[in-house]
Amino acid sequence: MVLEIGTQPLRAMAIAPMIGGALYALNIIWTRRYCQQETTGSLAFWNMAMFLAVGLAGMLATPWLGDLIGHLEGTAFATMPMQSLDQTGLMIVLGMGAAGAVGMVCLAYGYRGAESTFAALFDFSFLFWIPIFAWLINRETVSLSVGTGMALIVVAGVLALTGVNRSE
Repeated sequence: MVLEIGTQPLRAMAIAPMIGGALYALNIIWTRRYCQQETTGSLAFWNMAMFLAVGLAGMLATPWLGDLIGHLEGTAFATMPMQSLDQTGLMIVLGMGAAGAVGMVCLAYGYRGAESTFAALFDFSFLFWIPIFAWLINRETVSLSVGTGMALIVVAGVLALTGVNRSE
């Protein structure tokens, strides 16, 4: 419902958030299982270092990516060349980076020490914040089908994380 697949064929770029979600889930599982003895600073540093490395690799791969998938519908954003920022854009990017760094420290602390099912409940807050910021920044609104799909994701996640068993 969120990807609105029923109304049109699956677009190539619709796969990107699915891959991102799967990798994010693996990050949570890995952190909880193997990193409990690590410091919060260490976890946050290495998470940010990996985001930076993957981001830089993506920037370097943009021309190649454009040749590979540029002909597919919905890929223009991922394949457009870098452009310089004005002062306002630079301040927004720096603010987002600072907020992301603080958020990464908080996430590392939470996932390292909290029960993973409890901490994962807070991950669903992005479904609340994304439409708000999309509206504030770009005046974008969420369609009824996308809003319904987002609500169903939250309900399914809460049910799965709280251990509700419907077969009883």
